[in-house]
Amino acid sequence: MKRTFCLIMAIVVALAMCGCTKRKIKANDIEGVKALLEEKGFYDEKNMMQFTYEGSQAFGGVMTNSWSLFFYDFDGDEDSAEKIADVMTSEIEMTAERSGKNYKVEECNGTPNYGIYVRVEDTFIMIVGKNEEQDDIKQLAGELGYYA
Repeated sequence: MKRTFCLIMAIVVALAMCGCTKRKIKANDIEGVKALLEEKGFYDEKNMMQFTYEGSQAFGGVMTNSWSLFFYDFDGDEDSAEKIADVMTSEIEMTAERSGKNYKVEECNGTPNYGIYVRVEDTFIMIVGKNEEQDDIKQLAGELGYYA
């Protein structure tokens, strides 16, 4: 009995140390993000633009609720997604950060704005709005698959 318990504990510790137990998030794509924003009434073609950046397909602008959103899809190039995340967050003092197997979530709870910056695999999304709306911003990021 003791031997079995020790073996199980050794396996649990080994998995924890190698990061095998870290959570994964499934990356979305431009069409999926746009579709959800349209469904929620946040997407307006007049205030959003689609563009390419460093090999990515991207879009962004001001949503109908006055939040800013930018989304980048680097089509398999995780290094470029990590670079854009670093560039977009380099001058911001983050108040929360966490990461998993394939993602990194950073949050800035500042005055007057709150921002969430998330890299998942080869994609990056940022959403910024009023500080008092941070729960709603987190909810939208979660519905898009970028916050849990």
